[in-house]
Amino acid sequence: MARAEINLGSGGSGGPVEQGPLARTLSVALDGKDPGGYYEITVWSTSGALPDDSVLLGIAEKVLPTLPERTV
Repeated sequence: MARAEINLGSGGSGGPVEQGPLARTLSVALDGKDPGGYYEITVWSTSGALPDDSVLLGIAEKVLPTLPERTV
């Protein structure tokens, strides 16, 4: 079983992170010409199978154009 410890600094209550659901993450720059800033879209599985890339891309194609800071 995979396990990681997260240190949240003073006052935080980090604890062990056990193996969670399978997920796919897509990181997209705010602007292709600007190296600063990005969005991340993550899709988690509820079935136990790895989420299909086409589902993640479909969500990104619908959501990213609606974000005010993003010029597509």
